[in-house]
Amino acid sequence: MKLAPICIFTYNRLSTLQNTIDALSHNYLIDDSVIYIFSDGSKNNEDSAKVEAVRSYLKKKIPFKNYELIFREKNIGLSKSIITGVTDIINKHERVIVIEDDIFTSKNFLLFLNKSLAYYKNDNNIYSVSGFSFPMKPLITYKYDTFLSLRPFPWGWGTWKDQWAEINWDIESVFEKFSFNKRAKNDFCKGGQDLFAMLNNHVKGKIDSWDTVWAFNQYLQQKFSVFPTISKTINYGFNADSTHTKGFNIFNTKLDLSNNQNFNFCASTNIDDEILKSFKNKFSYQNKIRERLKSISSMHDLYIVLSDLKIFIERRI
Repeated sequence: MKLAPICIFTYNRLSTLQNTIDALSHNYLIDDSVIYIFSDGSKNNEDSAKVEAVRSYLKKKIPFKNYELIFREKNIGLSKSIITGVTDIINKHERVIVIEDDIFTSKNFLLFLNKSLAYYKNDNNIYSVSGFSFPMKPLITYKYDTFLSLRPFPWGWGTWKDQWAEINWDIESVFEKFSFNKRAKNDFCKGGQDLFAMLNNHVKGKIDSWDTVWAFNQYLQQKFSVFPTISKTINYGFNADSTHTKGFNIFNTKLDLSNNQNFNFCASTNIDDEILKSFKNKFSYQNKIRERLKSISSMHDLYIVLSDLKIFIERRI
């Protein structure tokens, strides 16, 4: 089996990066894998010391046999770092596995991603493979180890050169026409209620969300992404230093703690409507409110829940 190279993207979070690398070092296949670690330059003087601490750690002996460090001289931001970094590596190796510095992986994460990339390599209907997944009721009696979704997900993922090359990152002209098409917007949001709002904010310059543009391209191409029935990753980076994930994590999941090395893959024609519906609901305001209610411990938490509830009601009116 041809192994995909691994790209790790990091900035200024030393402790989360150490956990990410430690977990990855215990993966099956890690000793036979090539790893590229991209460290973005600091945005300002405040971040400079943190970035240097990350780089000092990386310059020491980290627990990989075959790796290369790529230190950016200037800050180019997470989106540009990922887009250019993945493009460079995927052009050399035809496929790639990507994780950021706040992703904790199961022991069989690399095995699952590599076997998935091999299995779906010649299936043009498949856009990407995810390592992350949610526990969902329809999966309890589901017979496969993978299912299809209408969006990709950035918490540990893989893809191929031909799929990556088809992405149009400059979507402004396409978005203008799309934004006035109610049916198209509803179809796009079958992958999650959050998608159009994030894409709109990206185009307006309010956020820099490369993965929403990535998801929009999947929608335009009418393709599927593959997810595991049991998650191979968790994101533990919800803190003040994270780029896009701050505060509360509504995407709670259970990590695969098994030693499973064999997977029963579903075909790209095996579309399960109940799973698609359940997957979409994970991104809904109802789910966001429900998960926040479980964790209320202060008046501030209650205020956030009420704010989310207000937004949900306004959208329903």
